[in-house]
Parts: sequence; C-alpha cells; structure tokens
Amino acid sequence: MDLYFSKNQPLRFRFPVTPRSVSVTTPSRNRTVSLIDSSEISVLNEPGLREIAFEALLPNTKYPFAVYTDGVFTPADYYLGLLERLQREREPFIFTLGGRAAWLSLTVALEGYTTAEDASYGGDVMVSVRLREARSAPVKVIEPQRGEEPAPRSTTSAVVPRTYTVVRGDTLWGIAKRFLGGGARWPEIHALNRDKVSNPNLIYVGQVLVLP
Repeated sequence: MDLYFSKNQPLRFRFPVTPRSVSVTTPSRNRTVSLIDSSEISVLNEPGLREIAFEALLPNTKYPFAVYTDGVFTPADYYLGLLERLQREREPFIFTLGGRAAWLSLTVALEGYTTAEDASYGGDVMVSVRLREARSAPVKVIEPQRGEEPAPRSTTSAVVPRTYTVVRGDTLWGIAKRFLGGGARWPEIHALNRDKVSNPNLIYVGQVLVLP
C-alpha cells in the first residue's frame, strides 16, 4: 500500500513506513422527519465530507523495512516539518492511497495531527493524522438566452442607498426577501446597519435601515 501527499512538486512526499491501516469515513447527512400523524419519513441528502485517519511510524533509526526517496535516510523531524507546513498554509492538497493503481485519490485538508515519541526504539515518532475532504463551492454561470443581449454593466461605482423604516413584525430576512429578492441576503442589510443593529435577530419599530 502506497501513501503520499502532494500539493506541488517540491512538497510531494511519502511516509517511509506504510500505515497498517487507514480509516475512511463517509458521514451520512440523512435525517428523519416526524409528521403530524406521528409517522416518520426519511430525508435523503448528499453524504458529508469524507474523513481519513491513520497512524504512521516516522523512524529516527534506519530500518530495512523503511523506504526513502533515492534510498537516503530521512529523520522524523523532516516529515513533521512538512505536516506543520501543510497545516500552516491552510491549503488543500492531494492525498493518494494505493499501489500502482490507487484506489483513493482525494483533495483534502489537514485537520490536525498528534505525535508520540518512543525512547525505547531510538526516539522513533508515531504520528496520528486526521484529514477531511475539501470541496470547492460550485460556480454557476448564467448565459443569456438566444436573442437576448446581456445587461450593460454600470459605468459608475457610486451606489445610491435606499432606506426602509421598520414596522411591527419585520425581520431582516423578511426585508431582504421583499426588497432584495431573497431572504438569504439579510447579512447584506445587517452589514450596512451594524451601527444601529448589533443583534440581527432584534430590530425595532421605527428604525431606519439602509438597504443595498
């Protein structure tokens, strides 16, 4: 079983000793909903981000079973430094598991790692690594329909703010849905009115809010 990280060519590396086992967990995001008649239904969702965990031996002694790049012995501190770099950079990288035909190749982020040193074996280090799948947000590009011309872009960066006076029963969600086309845009209203709305769940009758 082959195992290595790679983000770019200088950072690509393999652990010298293959872990005995690697666990790959795919969390379920399904949920159960209770209906009025006391029956239940299942709501099936996309699975959660996969989680990977394993322990690897980082020798500080050159063992015959350890495999190093170009056969050159590399101490444990080298690999710990690479793990620290991956965590510090906070960028996703490629994790591949398998032999010649890899059965898992996944874009992941380093969630964390712990180390334990065994003085009885020449100071070898056992490192426990936790990875989580990293997915980028999908980008949807809307093309103009045939025969339609795309709307011209504004040539000015000036935005004339609109205002709205809060009435009984209003919420930021409701105001955003009414004026901005969707309740999920309420953070935009909150961002423009932080001087008067400290808690987005509490707005008061008579408050004058600036709208995007």
